[in-house]
Amino acid sequence: MTTLVVGYRLGNDASSRQVTALVTESGVLHRAHGTYGRLPRLSKPQPSPALYSRTLFEGEHPLARPTAELRKHYADYTKRGYSRALVPPAVVRLGVEEHPPFPEKPHRELMQAFIGAAPNTPRPLDAAIGAFRATLGLPTRPADVERSSTGTRWSNCRRL
Repeated sequence: MTTLVVGYRLGNDASSRQVTALVTESGVLHRAHGTYGRLPRLSKPQPSPALYSRTLFEGEHPLARPTAELRKHYADYTKRGYSRALVPPAVVRLGVEEHPPFPEKPHRELMQAFIGAAPNTPRPLDAAIGAFRATLGLPTRPADVERSSTGTRWSNCRRL
């Protein structure tokens, strides 16, 4: 069985450190970090809260929070100096099966498969997330949405 993932790997040349983050199609965020040239230290997987309780998060898609966290981590790490894209944001179908939906242990094989299979073509994170959602048949964010410091502004939408 295959697993569809979206993710990236960023590097900080000043500190010789790297960070990898990816979201699987089941709604689990996986992260790893460490120094260049060594096996990364894996963080505990973070399943989407929508997987735990359907009543508390009714109507929320299981991929909503993990992809938002992926964006947040990307922004946080680039602010911390992780500006080198070792693996640019990419969508990859891996030949590795993901652990059950509520994984307790990190999945090293999934991380290694992503690093080995991801293309090295530059791409913005939002484009990769949009391709990920489109591959799964989910709605994507319109291309004409402008971001501002106060939130999202729908520039080309008619007001009723």
